Amino acid sequence: MHLLGLRVFGTEHVPPRKPLAAQRRTGARRRPWRRPLAWHLAVFMSMQATVFYVLITWLPTIEQEHGITALHASLHQSYLQGASLIATVFGASLLLRGPGQRAIVVVATAVMAIGIIGILTLPTLAAVWAALVGAGGGLTLVTALTLFSLRTTHPAETAAVSAMAQAVGYLVAAAGPVLLGLLRDMTDSWGPVLMILLGLLIIQAISGLRAAKPGHVWD
Repeated sequence: MHLLGLRVFGTEHVPPRKPLAAQRRTGARRRPWRRPLAWHLAVFMSMQATVFYVLITWLPTIEQEHGITALHASLHQSYLQGASLIATVFGASLLLRGPGQRAIVVVATAVMAIGIIGILTLPTLAAVWAALVGAGGGLTLVTALTLFSLRTTHPAETAAVSAMAQAVGYLVAAAGPVLLGLLRDMTDSWGPVLMILLGLLIIQAISGLRAAKPGHVWD
């Protein structure tokens, strides 16, 4: 019994342990590597990060090779970063209150694609294309980060999926600027690099649409 909030006699209460099967299920839910939806999230994260990292690394060089001064090229890169920051700030509320996650995936990816096509075909308007790529990249980033929690049901699950997707995503993205820089040296042109980025955006759209489909990683 208890008296004035103090235990008078008896042993201290110990919460019952989870059944072994429940413990195993909880542990399994912290290992998302065999879950298809977790891989869609990881691929989406990888593609958006790779495209963004490649452009933020090489866009000034691409512009200068098309006759844009170094000063203006660096200014355009700041447009890319600024647009990305703005899209990131407002993206979360848009995801929760906007037209739907799948629609945002399509729109954000399309905006990035328009920016890359513009860089490829009309580089004199590089400031516009840089802002579009930045806005689309920022929105896809906040979409990916938000989906980690929307596609899980418990903080431990969210942490596991986030760790997996970001580990895969940033590992792939770190290699992107180096490998595509080597491709440019081999081909003596940025055209193939930009075409590959457009191909990565197709993969981004497919994986993003699947990741944004209602459901949970461990359904």
